[in-house]
Amino acid sequence: MNESEMIPKKFGIFTLAFTYIGTIIGAGFASGREIWQFFGAFGKSGRVGIIIFALAFFMVSVMTTLIGRHLRTNDMGRIITPEFLLSKRSSKVGTTKTIKFVGYFMAGILFLAIVSMSAAAGSMAKQEFGVPSIFGGIILVISVTLTLIGGFDRVKNVLSKAVPVLIMVMIIVGLIEIFRGENVIGSQKSGLYSLIMNIPDKNLGDPSPLADTWIKAAIIYMGYNILAIIPIVGSGAYRARSSESAIYSAALASIVIVILVYVSFIAMSKNSDVANSFDMPMLAISEKIGKIANYSYIAVMFFSIYSSTTGMFYGFSTKLKDDERKNVRIGIFAVLEFLLGLVGFRFIVKYVFPLLGYVGMLILVMLVINFVRLILVNKFTLQEMKKNRYSSWMKDAKPGYGGEAILVLGSEKTALIDCGMPYQGEMLIEKLKKRLSGRKLDYIFLTHSHYDHIGGLSALRQEWKDVESYGTQHCKEVIETDKVRGKIEDLSYVVLKKDKDIPMESKLKSMDKFERNDFTIDHVISDGDEISLGDVKMRVIVTKGHTRCSTSYGVERNGEKVLVASESVGVLDRKGKCQPSILHSFDEGIKSINKCVEYNADRVVIAHYGLVPKNYNKRLFALLKKEALIEREIIMKMALDGKSHEEIVQVMTEKYWDNERRIEQPFDAFLLNMQGTVKNYMKDAQEYMENGLYDGYEYR
Repeated sequence: MNESEMIPKKFGIFTLAFTYIGTIIGAGFASGREIWQFFGAFGKSGRVGIIIFALAFFMVSVMTTLIGRHLRTNDMGRIITPEFLLSKRSSKVGTTKTIKFVGYFMAGILFLAIVSMSAAAGSMAKQEFGVPSIFGGIILVISVTLTLIGGFDRVKNVLSKAVPVLIMVMIIVGLIEIFRGENVIGSQKSGLYSLIMNIPDKNLGDPSPLADTWIKAAIIYMGYNILAIIPIVGSGAYRARSSESAIYSAALASIVIVILVYVSFIAMSKNSDVANSFDMPMLAISEKIGKIANYSYIAVMFFSIYSSTTGMFYGFSTKLKDDERKNVRIGIFAVLEFLLGLVGFRFIVKYVFPLLGYVGMLILVMLVINFVRLILVNKFTLQEMKKNRYSSWMKDAKPGYGGEAILVLGSEKTALIDCGMPYQGEMLIEKLKKRLSGRKLDYIFLTHSHYDHIGGLSALRQEWKDVESYGTQHCKEVIETDKVRGKIEDLSYVVLKKDKDIPMESKLKSMDKFERNDFTIDHVISDGDEISLGDVKMRVIVTKGHTRCSTSYGVERNGEKVLVASESVGVLDRKGKCQPSILHSFDEGIKSINKCVEYNADRVVIAHYGLVPKNYNKRLFALLKKEALIEREIIMKMALDGKSHEEIVQVMTEKYWDNERRIEQPFDAFLLNMQGTVKNYMKDAQEYMENGLYDGYEYR
């Protein structure tokens, strides 16, 4: 299966922006009831509240986007919950109780918000058509349920297509009302002057006792909307083309929302008696304008109620067990939502919405804390890490993206740890000659048998005839087979086409030198072995997990210890994001991380990233272990819930295959590794099931 078949199409800026807006434009928003209750009722002061709300919407969207993409998740609990609130994980796998509580609590709050949408549908049916409110609720429940069964893609498709029409009708109806007749205070001036200046500096309506000042109302309204924003923005950002694309979508959505709120705000301020008398004031105003405006707005109202309910119900549904009965559960909760919505729309907006807003403010505080700790602190840490430099006796010799190579200069011998990809051979030789300053290359130490770590062996053996290679017995057995040698060559031809940093002439020249028989191990090494380079000692630390032959090296000189860690501990991408890399055995991988911690190196070199200073070692290994646990947990949970190997590989590919991986690794290699990882963890899941450690919902 190729990349285009495995990876769903990413969403563009406008698609995401309209999806975000559709979540906000719910019953209370489009009807004008929310806008009047939280902004219009305060007169001129409400205008400032609108700006505060829009800025807060943008900030929450940005924080949600960055956290979600950093953690590679759209789970509400993980996005919201600060790390220090999490209980320590036990040796058994399972989502922490704190994350579960937050996620399900959010889902419960979302459900209350969904109930208000059902009440709104009933209120509209009664106000406009004179029919019992029960009919409006029934139509809404059926429409939303059918949409949700199709998953996020269907939700996105519906919202992104319907929302532009809703926006256009809302703005047109609002502007028609603004530019006709007298303004709110009876002046003969109207139009833009009214729009900007002539709003009374006094309360025009009856504020909720729970939101009785304009600033409190603006903050509470933002808090209420957070409950809808986080799940839909989290899911959207997860499928965005990039973090930047998702942020631009949030900015565009914020601008459009300001325009919509302000236009409705002015239109209702001119008709404060209507705004105070009707459940749905903008609908009543459209009726004053004419039949076309009224019918258009009725359609807008239904679709806005439908779009917002769909967005929030999707967020709620992410907490339902994902199995063959999930759609049945969606149907049951939809019926319950309808029944509770019969309590009435105005009551809900005035009393329930502010309560939800206070809850939302608590969620906002948690989100901000998580953002600061995960994103801002991580960014500062990354900047500090990049300032770190190798000692004079160690040199970074990476020949290009994805290829690993570190040169060690002893007083008597020189050694290279790993040697990049086959097509990088010429570039690697050029770099080594500069760093060797006339000395020859004596040894090559291999961390494992993958093509991006051993590919340069041919070129190096042909350049330095006497160079000797070191690796474990299993590494020797693997790379000395024709099948593996052929795979190394094939993968190199795939990835060289994507590497734009090395001239094609150099890449092809390197491949011309590729000789399968050059891939041999001259000296077999074991855990604890020491090889002298003179004043530098190479200590062998077998660290299985990534592969069966994975090996780390302790490089020691005059009391200083530098650990060149194998990929069993995990890797860091160019942005400093921790990524699990256990392909062979989870237990071996965790043992290897602990083994590296016990080595107590002054500094650590992490594969595909580089040197990390000592004061980050402990934190780094803890993060790498955490990422490995999370990956295993995700896979095991899906396996225990009955998903097939192919389905799990699909989910994990969507989660971990991104632009960073695309640059450094061919999709075929990534897919092969992911299939192996999933296969191993599915075996672990089977053991859990057989030993009675899984009860259908949670790990014990």
